[in-house]
Amino acid sequence: AKLAPTCSRVLQGFKERAAQSVELMGKVSSVCREDYELLCASASALQHPGASIQCLKDSRGQLRSKDCKAAVLGLMAGASRDSRLDAMLQSQCGRDLFECTRAGVLPGEGRLLKCLKEKLSQLQPSCAAQLRKTVHAEAEDVRVNFEVSKACEAELHHYCASVKPEGALGCLELHLGGSDFGAPCATAVRATMRLALQDYRLHPQVKAACEPTLPRVCPTVPPGE
Repeated sequence: AKLAPTCSRVLQGFKERAAQSVELMGKVSSVCREDYELLCASASALQHPGASIQCLKDSRGQLRSKDCKAAVLGLMAGASRDSRLDAMLQSQCGRDLFECTRAGVLPGEGRLLKCLKEKLSQLQPSCAAQLRKTVHAEAEDVRVNFEVSKACEAELHHYCASVKPEGALGCLELHLGGSDFGAPCATAVRATMRLALQDYRLHPQVKAACEPTLPRVCPTVPPGE
């Protein structure tokens, strides 16, 4: 049974407010207490809504607690599906998100985030910088990439079952021409590849392999050009 519209609306508003601070997220606050104090104590929600949670997201590779990392990845996956649960993105991309909604894009199911990605080169600088964090995380771990994980469920099982989540997107790219590769998955994977063509930093493998030499080889070309 579905929730009543009024209940759904109130619950959504509560979730959006909770997404502004670690302290308002009981499970995350509990399992991430030590990591938060070690890595993010200065990231006060009073300083900027969502700053404390963004710090945990940015520090996901340094988190000591497996339960904390799982909780943070869960937050990121939820925000990938519904960008209204990403307080920093809402703050930095308010104007651009308004343009998406004015154009008829509905929230949920990754639609608003997809709209921002399609306009990456036209976004306000602060919005583009915040969106790049999200896109890089989605390329780095398919579990927090709603569009790909939903469209490619069968392909991930068929081609990449033995591959760690961190390498799953690269695995999908390698098998893109496979006979059992569905069109929805191919569309989602190509969309991530197009973003990386605009900015190499959005492809973790390319960034890791090439970034050390790029300043020497291309000293006058800014990242993203």
